[in-house]
Amino acid sequence: MKERNTAQSLSAAMRRTPNMRVFFINGWYDICTQIGILYYTLDHSDLPRERVFVKGYPAGHMTYLGEDNIQAVADD
Repeated sequence: MKERNTAQSLSAAMRRTPNMRVFFINGWYDICTQIGILYYTLDHSDLPRERVFVKGYPAGHMTYLGEDNIQAVADD
């Protein structure tokens, strides 16, 4: 069996589910899961880009901390 990475599994799920959309949120100051790696992964994947949304926030790894970030994520 061929090994798959997460992007390949997500792509397969999105192909099976035409109305599925994905929203990636990332903190600008996150040193664990850097936003640049996310863009690199998306650029090298076959995810349907019209249904993939990316947004960076002025936060570290836990973008959900702080009232401003909570509201910003909720608004997006």
